Amino acid sequence: MKTLIAYYSFTGNNAILAASLKERLGADLYEITEPRPRKGTTILLDILLGRRPRINPPTVNATRYDRVILVGPVWNAKIASPVASFLAWLKGKIPSYGYVTLCGGRDGQQEKMVRELGRIAGKPPLFVRQLALRDWLPEDRKANAKKGTSFKISAADLVSFRPAIDELVGELSQKTEKSML
Repeated sequence: MKTLIAYYSFTGNNAILAASLKERLGADLYEITEPRPRKGTTILLDILLGRRPRINPPTVNATRYDRVILVGPVWNAKIASPVASFLAWLKGKIPSYGYVTLCGGRDGQQEKMVRELGRIAGKPPLFVRQLALRDWLPEDRKANAKKGTSFKISAADLVSFRPAIDELVGELSQKTEKSML
């Protein structure tokens, strides 16, 4: 099964996660980019106004893939607007997709994410995984993680998320094996 990991990362945190998933799954990697650098105020305006920003025209042929794994932040219990713009572009081009986020982990946002993704794509996601900083980081790092976009992880920090990443990779690998039978 051919997999594309398409990611957007405002702080770099989700870029680290996407690179790790690419390596673990042997997938292709594509970065969702915008014409201009994003600022915190544009995030707030996107949330308040429910708008989707322009993204740079995608240069990936999505129809070559059996599934797309979107990786990106969640802002105020909503899919990051550049990822939402990319998903709208993908609509009708792929058989299945899922969403993985490294985020603060607000209570109740998982269900909202599933509904929003389904509304944008016209079909429900195969899966949604929320790797909440508050659940996985060591105690001495959790206080700073509550600051959201100002918190930065390193590739070494992904060790804290290993059980959740291993579980996701295992599930995706099983789905690949089953689809080949």
